[in-house]
Amino acid sequence: MIIKIFKFDDEILIEQLKDKIEMAINQKKINGNTYVRSLGMTNFNYFTDDKGKEVFNIFKKKYLSEYSIYNCWGIKYKKGEYSLKHNHWKNQGMRAGPIADVSGVIYLNDSKTGLYFNDLNIVEKAEKGKVIIFSSDTSHSVPKVEENDRYILSFNAFKKFTYDRYRFL
Repeated sequence: MIIKIFKFDDEILIEQLKDKIEMAINQKKINGNTYVRSLGMTNFNYFTDDKGKEVFNIFKKKYLSEYSIYNCWGIKYKKGEYSLKHNHWKNQGMRAGPIADVSGVIYLNDSKTGLYFNDLNIVEKAEKGKVIIFSSDTSHSVPKVEENDRYILSFNAFKKFTYDRYRFL
């Protein structure tokens, strides 16, 4: 289930996030065995615990403050690369930890290749600045990319909640 879609327009922040993906790839801070068939994927915690954290925190505070994001990674797809059908339920292939409420994708540039939600049979167009938040058990994939340099960030998160001494609010 798709929960929320919105766009943001911050060219400087977008370029800084893309630069961090490039830096991770150049420093070989990349993941190996995943559903993503791309050589340009950062490690799962690069934007939460590593070098990309400072820039991502700016984005998170501005646009995702209602979520507690526990891992975030970047991917640079080249022509012909793709992602197999998967979901993020029970952290398939990711670090041990609790099950996420939601997952998301942040597009850092326009691309002809969108995100295919297999179970819903819909494609969400890849547009620069577009953010898609969806239930972590929603299966999705990326068809073969038609052009070079498709940049995205992906993340897993929990919905934040507040409480007082006696009850949850």
